[in-house]
Amino acid sequence: MVMDTSSPRPRAGRAPSAPQRRRRRGQAVVEFAIILPVFALLMLIAIDVGRLFLSYIDVSNAAREGAAYAAGNPTDTAGILTAATQETNSQNQPGQHAFTLTTACTDSSGTTIACSTAAGGAGAGNRVVVTVREPFTFFTPLINTFFGNNLAMSTTASSAVLGLAATAGGTPPPACSPPTLASFTATPAGLTVTLDASASLPNSGGCAIETYDWDMGDGANPFPPVVGQTASYTYAFSGTYTVSLTVSNSNPTSLTTAQSVTVSVGGPTPTPSPAPTPTPGPTPTPVCSMAAVITATDIGSGKITFTGSYTGQPQPTSWSWNFDTTGSPSQANPATSTLQAPGVVQYPVPGSNGNNRPKYTVQLTITKGSCTAIATTSVQPSK
Repeated sequence: MVMDTSSPRPRAGRAPSAPQRRRRRGQAVVEFAIILPVFALLMLIAIDVGRLFLSYIDVSNAAREGAAYAAGNPTDTAGILTAATQETNSQNQPGQHAFTLTTACTDSSGTTIACSTAAGGAGAGNRVVVTVREPFTFFTPLINTFFGNNLAMSTTASSAVLGLAATAGGTPPPACSPPTLASFTATPAGLTVTLDASASLPNSGGCAIETYDWDMGDGANPFPPVVGQTASYTYAFSGTYTVSLTVSNSNPTSLTTAQSVTVSVGGPTPTPSPAPTPTPGPTPTPVCSMAAVITATDIGSGKITFTGSYTGQPQPTSWSWNFDTTGSPSQANPATSTLQAPGVVQYPVPGSNGNNRPKYTVQLTITKGSCTAIATTSVQPSK
């Protein structure tokens, strides 16, 4: 007879003993201690990836803002950098470093060209490309070491350069004369001076002044530079400084003017010196390429609706209609008008057989100063 000397097995459904419960709790603590560092590392990696994603969006937006500014100012490197800097400063994330910005211009075939020529010439398709590069540092040491302590983010944005003809082989933009007047006011308050160059000319049209560059006369060479039609600047020390303004448009020749300004700490606000009278440049020849256009719509019963328009330059300031130059007295009602869109004009209703439909000659004259354009057309009112 064989006797079973093994320990008695617990009956089914019996609760574990106290030593068994202590062993299980100890095992759970060990497993948690093993998993916790891995979980913490994964959480830190997730945070770093989120920071990297937001930083890349920041750098991409900076490149797009720079390209948007460069579309109208492809040679203003300082202005492009300022536009990109303002965007990245508004979204900057921890771990980002100073970025570098480069620009390049290409023609419609992708060939690199000088940005100074990108806004001229016949045909469309010239582009400016802005590239922003910025290092990024991870919080996670393992990832940071893998990328050599700095991951180089890089993004590019491009834009068509403004000022080109609408289609290939079109007429290039007209040549502009240099600016005719550089003038500004300087208003000091303590060590800060407020600048306003809105009186400089020309300030409208295709040849308007595009850039306003200021030299504050203290040799500080500030960054970002002092630019723009209106600006402000704070000096480090009291004194009298010579402020210079240089204005330019698409013409290669710029115009500069200067005046003295005195700033002081806590003292009375000095009266700014009057701006020196600049030497006027040559008077630009006015462009007169406008042409009058007549639109006539027959609405029956002898009634015709007239609308005037124009092409070319300048914009007309005077509209003069004669709705029946062949009639004496005129058969049209009204006979004349000075409105651009005079509306309905009543002519004699043709006969019932439709054969009595006389024609009338209509003339439109548009003027701006000494520039005049005339258009004529023939109308035949219907019954």
